[in-house]
Amino acid sequence: MSFRILMRLGLTQDGLLIIYPDKFELYNLRSGEIHTTTRISMHPRSIVGDFFEVENELKVMLESVFPSKFKTTRLIVCLKGQDGGGYTAIEIRAARELAYGAGAKEIHMANRVINSQEANDIFNGKDQECINKDA
Repeated sequence: MSFRILMRLGLTQDGLLIIYPDKFELYNLRSGEIHTTTRISMHPRSIVGDFFEVENELKVMLESVFPSKFKTTRLIVCLKGQDGGGYTAIEIRAARELAYGAGAKEIHMANRVINSQEANDIFNGKDQECINKDA
């Protein structure tokens, strides 16, 4: 079943995840709620840090924000913080893999920090300019 059909049936959970060096912000785009969690695993030179610890932190956060196991979770992931010179392809790929490992089924990597309205536009197919196509 395609994601558009699932969306029409109300079987998707859409979110915007912003990964900072010291916290996560997760926006539930359906309810408008914003959840912020302080990161336990941090690294001074990397936005990701200890991959498996960060993956567990995100998994707990996603399960608390999107508790339904019967709906498909779709996320837009933004990286914010230690971006002097931009993020490497490895950091972008690691962030994508973290989101998949935490339980999301569809991931879009933003090339800049976006707001919830822009995220809704992306999920509705109206704006694709701020999404990395090759990530």
